[in-house]
Amino acid sequence: MGTNRLAWVVVVLGLFIASTCPRAATIQVYNDQASWELQSPGFSTEDFEGGALSDGLMIASDLGSIRNGMWQDIVTPDRPGGRDDSTRTRFDFSSEIMSLGGIWNTVPAGHGTKIRITLINDQEQVLSSEIPHLRGEFWGLVADTPFTSVLLTVGSHAGVKETFHLDNLVFGSYVPETTPDASLAPVSAVPLPASFMLFGSGLLGLAMIRRHSTITARDT
Repeated sequence: MGTNRLAWVVVVLGLFIASTCPRAATIQVYNDQASWELQSPGFSTEDFEGGALSDGLMIASDLGSIRNGMWQDIVTPDRPGGRDDSTRTRFDFSSEIMSLGGIWNTVPAGHGTKIRITLINDQEQVLSSEIPHLRGEFWGLVADTPFTSVLLTVGSHAGVKETFHLDNLVFGSYVPETTPDASLAPVSAVPLPASFMLFGSGLLGLAMIRRHSTITARDT
């Protein structure tokens, strides 16, 4: 194979690798419920009244339960000594969703570890974020990648546990705005490693083409 042809093969291969790399998932966090609702038309609400959960929602928790018309829970880290004894809570949905929120109180027992929230789809982690210290305030997110489960664990703040209450859990599908706010635009659809690979392959291919052209010119 000629050097010039090989160079073009390198460029095409770089383009193929970049196009097949998985798209980086992104989320947008909302502290205003009205703004969140604009991105989640047709959302469902679980108010934790009556004891029974909404259709399509299941909760598995080590320490949490419905009390006084809200979800009350505690998440804890593994204790020293390498023991895997952390406590956590998982919300499972019967169909894919792209948004979730609620009224969170993460300081009923003082400031704890905060809450790490991880989005999962078919046992594969989509992405994660952290719920800050809140006092009966709305906190929600909208993802650009569907998920079917939400895992709540301890966050990054110092502490031995996080006690929290959750009321009016809302969840639903995501419909983008007709005219998106530029400040809420997701990151580039091409992951950074793929961008570097594409750029590097292009430079390599062009260098080989230039070198071949120079050698040919000298030979003539």
